[in-house]
Amino acid sequence: MFAPALSGDDNRVAVLLLAFGVAGTVGNLIAGKLADRYGPRRVVIAASLALTAVFLLMLPIRGVFAAAVPVVALCGIASWSVTAPQQHRAITLSPTGAGPLAVSLNAAVLYLAISLSSVVGAICLDSFGSAVALPVIAAVSVLAAAILTMLSGPAEQRALAAAGEGGPRR
Repeated sequence: MFAPALSGDDNRVAVLLLAFGVAGTVGNLIAGKLADRYGPRRVVIAASLALTAVFLLMLPIRGVFAAAVPVVALCGIASWSVTAPQQHRAITLSPTGAGPLAVSLNAAVLYLAISLSSVVGAICLDSFGSAVALPVIAAVSVLAAAILTMLSGPAEQRALAAAGEGGPRR
């Protein structure tokens, strides 16, 4: 995606990976606190919407390294801001004692999705002949996930109420 901005310089690749990794750590740490304060579903939705915007931002700046670094860092923050809140949701919605199983299943599905993303990416590269389409496809996919998470709110509230978790949660 950022090949034009890298100019074949391996050091630039290292900078982008470092920016993503450090920012991802920050996102993961902050997301847990935000989930405790605002509710995990809201954090998952906000992070997903932010990630959608970041993917779309990649298109116009793909040839400018100085712009790619902060966008990749934002991608790291948004990407890793989903993990802790999603695990929180899985534990909260699981039956008593089934939290570890729910988190394990969530992780298994996450790894399956990561594996399948390579296949989808390869098909898209073959179909479109360019990496430019990948952020758009990613943005649409993440936006769909955000919408599904938004739509799950009423069902989530009913499940919590049925489990005796009290009134509506954030």
